[in-house]
Amino acid sequence: MEQQDLPTSMVVLGGGYVGLEQAQLWAHLGVDVTLVGRVAPYAEPEVADVLRTAFQEEGITVLEECGREVAPHAGGVIVTTDSGVQVHGQRLLIATGRRASTSGLGLEAAGIGTDARGFILVDENLRTTNHRVHAAGDVSGAPQYVYVAAKTGRVAAAGALGEPSTVDYRAACRGSPSPLRRWPAPD
Repeated sequence: MEQQDLPTSMVVLGGGYVGLEQAQLWAHLGVDVTLVGRVAPYAEPEVADVLRTAFQEEGITVLEECGREVAPHAGGVIVTTDSGVQVHGQRLLIATGRRASTSGLGLEAAGIGTDARGFILVDENLRTTNHRVHAAGDVSGAPQYVYVAAKTGRVAAAGALGEPSTVDYRAACRGSPSPLRRWPAPD
């Protein structure tokens, strides 16, 4: 996002909300954008259909395939899909999701558990499996929005100070009371 000049073309790898937002942003700035990935993979099919139509009307090329390989190319990159289709762009924006980067932190030694993807396990008060430690934000597996990270930070801080509270995730998670990776709360 620290571009000094607008590229002439860009390949956006990933069709989730970040990839869709970035593809549209750059297209509105005049960049020739190709989106590689399934459009809105977690949305209702009708929503994805509307987005496809909007992107087509805005001149954004959508290739709903999995990007398999990225290679440098004169003046940019080539992205090759599973079926062998190749798309070129002066720039590449990767929006394929996030995963926790908790390995090597010594969490096991501290009695802090993680799920299979490396996110720290927390209860509804954001206490980890070590009840003296709280975790907040992206590392806890909460929805990765800045306003959610800010709210979980306040809840974790309050809990650490002996005033436990919770986060209501319903507005961020399609009605789900909490998307966090759970562990049994200590007695």
